[in-house]
Amino acid sequence: MAETVQEILDLIEDVTQHRELSDATKLGYLNSFYQNQFYMDIGMQPITKMWNFQTLADTDEYTVPETYRLITDTNVQVSGNLIDLYYDRILFDASFPDAYVDAESIGTGDGATVTFTGTLTDFPVVPKSFIASDDVETFKDEDGDGTLTGSLGGTGSVTYATGTYSVTFNTFPADGQDISATYAEYTAAEPDSVLYYDNTLKFRPIPDATYDINIQVAERPTALTITGSPPNLLWGDALGYGTSVDIHNRYGDKDGAASAYAIYRMKLQAVLKHQYKFRSSTRRSIPRW
Repeated sequence: MAETVQEILDLIEDVTQHRELSDATKLGYLNSFYQNQFYMDIGMQPITKMWNFQTLADTDEYTVPETYRLITDTNVQVSGNLIDLYYDRILFDASFPDAYVDAESIGTGDGATVTFTGTLTDFPVVPKSFIASDDVETFKDEDGDGTLTGSLGGTGSVTYATGTYSVTFNTFPADGQDISATYAEYTAAEPDSVLYYDNTLKFRPIPDATYDINIQVAERPTALTITGSPPNLLWGDALGYGTSVDIHNRYGDKDGAASAYAIYRMKLQAVLKHQYKFRSSTRRSIPRW
């Protein structure tokens, strides 16, 4: 019986036969299953709480802590006002399309200059939307922090609030070559909608100031560590087979998933039976008069 996390990882490797997976990768799969599906399967109710944080001006995305899971039917409040919560990214983007400025000229090459600076015609700029190119090297704001990374090693920056930019090419653009930028502008205001995706909250409109956000979350159980053990040693085999089902499904092995799932159900029943006995034994008996 697997009792330590390392023993659970070894069991996962034996069941899935994915020996190419590192322990760190298997641990990630294990915690994904443990913190989400397993707790529901054994009837453990998550602890709910109100999470409060503040927005920043001109910042639309905020990472949800790994220990939190949003409750589907929750209400989100911005400075005490209820706003709409979306879980469908396609629907959200269709409801709040960004206003793109396409191929705005930001300079012309002269065969010697590598750095081009200036101010965009329209701003503020939506984070991650800025792209500049001379048809040879392309710059993108991939991390949403205003840092521009060139495809050939060039560097640059864009300031969202003011529209100022600086682009330094790795090799000077050719004489007469137009340098263009595509980006999205926005009107900042108090948010009235928010999207939850990939453990991230994305607000629209983009906040123009600091707002108090209150949202109901469920706390996930603390992640397992490779040198530790699960809270209950009897959970080990069930966690191993349950995670194996997930891995088989990820790799498209439906037969393997079905086989592992059958054993998982047996291991789960053993866990549930033991918990029932434990709860029954700790119940105070009612005196008979």
